Amino acid sequence: SRHGVERFGKLLASEAHQRRFPAARRKAFVADGSDSNWGVWRRHFSDYEPILDFIHALTYVYSAAMAGQVAKAGWQAYREWAQWVWSGQVERVIAALELRQQELGEPTKETSKTAPAAIVATSLGYLRNQRSRMQYPEYRKQGLPITSTYVESTVKQINRRMKGTAKF
Repeated sequence: SRHGVERFGKLLASEAHQRRFPAARRKAFVADGSDSNWGVWRRHFSDYEPILDFIHALTYVYSAAMAGQVAKAGWQAYREWAQWVWSGQVERVIAALELRQQELGEPTKETSKTAPAAIVATSLGYLRNQRSRMQYPEYRKQGLPITSTYVESTVKQINRRMKGTAKF
């Protein structure tokens, strides 16, 4: 749809209903951290398990781990933190980021968005806001999806075929 999120949410809910998704025993709503997505979940899918897309979580963890670090140290932190996220220990990552933020200092309005302090602050805020949707071991135990990459990949494939160069 080329409509706004309100209209899209209604279309999505209608399509889910027609496909009998509400009758499913297990239901998941997987999305990134966008407030718009979680508004759609609240309005139309609140009985579905809300799950933050694991890949999006890892992207923020990676950015924070590498911010202002030499590659080896950043990669080591990322590997540890990614394992914690996978294991459902998001609070450990948040605590590590809080320490890192103290080391770097809080960003100000004048701080560039690409400065390490700003990157860590953004990642920290993201993980704090999404932590209730990051119970990955439990989701895996229930057989629920933890990523939307399958859908995103399919959409990109269709877009390439339909909207490629010289295609009308």
